[in-house]
Amino acid sequence: MSDAEAKPDQPANQASFVAAKGESLRVSVKDLSFWYGDYRALIDVNLPIPDHKVTALIGPSGCGKSTLLRCFNRMHDLYSGNRYEGEIRLFPENM
Repeated sequence: MSDAEAKPDQPANQASFVAAKGESLRVSVKDLSFWYGDYRALIDVNLPIPDHKVTALIGPSGCGKSTLLRCFNRMHDLYSGNRYEGEIRLFPENM
């Protein structure tokens, strides 16, 4: 079984998440972890979002979709005790 065909109970190999040849990335998330105080809500998230493509975040309640989106627009900066590690790049700039 290849990395791209990982079993549902196993995460896909993060190295398999790359833009197709010739595609540029609009947003790139690399090794992003996020904490609400002592609770680690996101763990080493890697997500390329290609330019000119529709992208959806789909998952069960509580899996981190809203937390990730709030990292994109820096809503977590408004509250004390929140902490990020990793990078989110919009075009070439680290947000």
